[in-house]
Amino acid sequence: MKLPHGAWVVVADGERLLVLENRGDAEAIDLRVMSHATLEARRETEGAGRVPPAGGRRETVAATDWTRLDRMRFVSELAARLDAEAAAGAFATFAVAADPRTLGALRMQWTARVRARLAGEIAAVLTRASVAGIEAAVRRA
Repeated sequence: MKLPHGAWVVVADGERLLVLENRGDAEAIDLRVMSHATLEARRETEGAGRVPPAGGRRETVAATDWTRLDRMRFVSELAARLDAEAAAGAFATFAVAADPRTLGALRMQWTARVRARLAGEIAAVLTRASVAGIEAAVRRA
């Protein structure tokens, strides 16, 4: 994938985010870390239970998966951040590398403004990769 000077590379999964900027050019990618974030889980998963009878019947309540909900919130906040940064003109183009589930969730939440700036996607988990590893993945894509 060819990324012009100033293009962003967003590397994410449901728990970690890394934003890099290409300080090189389309031929010689030179990514530099701009920001990073990690999900701070707010709650533990609660078990299933029962609620008091309503009309004489006991109702079963499914377990709430707070971790999954926190990950969904994290991805939603990333999509909103990308839209705000695109509106502010912070980047002209970007590429995203994310696991398939996160990538799918992001696609559903991107605005037209963000989609117009998308240069490419990499469906892979690169959040724990080195910057050199991310550069190599971008070159291969």
